[in-house]
Amino acid sequence: MDQLEGAAGLARELGAAEASRLRIGVSAPVGEGGLGDWLRRALGASGAPMVQVAEASPAELRRALDLQAIDLICEFGGRPQGHIKAHRLWRETLMVLVRRDHELARSERLAWADLVNAPLILARDHAGVVEDALRMHGARGEQAQTRREAVGLATLVSLVAWGQGLTILPASLAQTSHPEVIAIPLDHETVDVMALWSSRNNRPALARFLRLLVRGQTPERS
Repeated sequence: MDQLEGAAGLARELGAAEASRLRIGVSAPVGEGGLGDWLRRALGASGAPMVQVAEASPAELRRALDLQAIDLICEFGGRPQGHIKAHRLWRETLMVLVRRDHELARSERLAWADLVNAPLILARDHAGVVEDALRMHGARGEQAQTRREAVGLATLVSLVAWGQGLTILPASLAQTSHPEVIAIPLDHETVDVMALWSSRNNRPALARFLRLLVRGQTPERS
């Protein structure tokens, strides 16, 4: 119910957007590098005079997309479903965030085997990608704890710094200035960053952007 109410509120907020405005949803802060860098380049190439960016949980963004209250969302590991279409933007390495004094902090790269018994803390809004990878690799010991917390990224990093466990995030979300936490690549483990939209949405601003996207005229990151 909370997700539906959140989506409805997002729909009302975005519903007033002008027809020429491209409405984009993100589930994490947009800064320099990563998603922020791609959006800046892509919007410059799209010719859209205005862009409206909404930050909300993935569930709220999906609902707003279904309601056509938003034109396009960027989602880690997003998949097409029914009228929701998808296009891969780029691929990112998964990173393990650990305390600087943790025994794993001396490693330049980590493997799933290194995390078999490590306690993991996952932010609820970004847990799906990591949980999918854990199921695929069977990479948890019988006594290993994996917790979902209803926290944002800054609080998640603080929990790691307080010794509550490790966490795993896509590279663009793992950039932290916390003095007690470092990010280490998880070897051979990546996540696709996807653009999702509804095929039922016929707004001109979205149509123009999708033509550029499908033709490869918007920049991709490696």
